[in-house]
Amino acid sequence: MTNSVPKILILGIGNILLKDEGVGVKVIERLKRDYKFPSNIELIDGGTAGFGLIDLLEGAEHLIIVDAVQGNDEPGSIYRFKFEDMPSSISKKFSPHQIGILETLTLKKMLGKIPDTTIIAIQPKDCSNWGTELTPEIENKIPDMINLVIEEVKSLEVKELGSQSVKNSTTP
Repeated sequence: MTNSVPKILILGIGNILLKDEGVGVKVIERLKRDYKFPSNIELIDGGTAGFGLIDLLEGAEHLIIVDAVQGNDEPGSIYRFKFEDMPSSISKKFSPHQIGILETLTLKKMLGKIPDTTIIAIQPKDCSNWGTELTPEIENKIPDMINLVIEEVKSLEVKELGSQSVKNSTTP
């Protein structure tokens, strides 16, 4: 255990113009709106940056990715797994032309160390039609995804810092 505070990145991925594909970004927006995080935790809207995210990962000890993935389950099914334990049935790509976060992490791993990475993802219903609103099935699961992100952050801080410093800013 180190005396320094670990840098934790919470990264929301997705295209907000393709309905449920933007769920990761929507979760980040709500986390920023409803919670206060200590200075060692950075919330990032990664959008569709792909390989452009490599520099953002520099110096991070922990990475929590929030995203939509194709897991061939019912829409709204939520997944939580470590990057190295990612099930083979999971795919991030919705188009064969996309360079996604999983490819970015694989490249980063080949170039050097990657942060300890947890992925919190959801099976989308609609990622092929234009629209900035999530489908109701996915919108209704955002609180569950937020709870998983907060649990993950608290587990990291409890193990490494012995404190729980994430606070809900809507609670008096």
